[in-house]
Amino acid sequence: MTPYNKSLEDGKIRIEKQLRHDKEKYKADKQVFYADPKHWDNNKRKRAGFCTLRSDYNKDRNKKFRCFRMSHELFEIVDDVVNKCLLDKCNEGLFNSFVEAKNLKNDDMEGECTYEASSIF
Repeated sequence: MTPYNKSLEDGKIRIEKQLRHDKEKYKADKQVFYADPKHWDNNKRKRAGFCTLRSDYNKDRNKKFRCFRMSHELFEIVDDVVNKCLLDKCNEGLFNSFVEAKNLKNDDMEGECTYEASSIF
């Protein structure tokens, strides 16, 4: 296994582990949110024997738990993995196949159009 593939596999494992952690934390927070009676709708509160909430308190309270969001740690892991993989690929010479190098000192300019710097302005 090449070092590039090994770093990709390590990155994939780290990302999956962080996603699992974020998902479990989200589920736990969601259960705590819905267990609190102040987040119940008035019909559920009435069935449980609580008073209904009126006015501004009912209008402004959170009745639904927020959607899932990725954590800051996950973004840092992805950033590290991408930077490392790009560096590994650059060091292997991936981009050298797209670049043609010419030595200007040895007049390696066959078929090229030459101009003087003063003719540009």
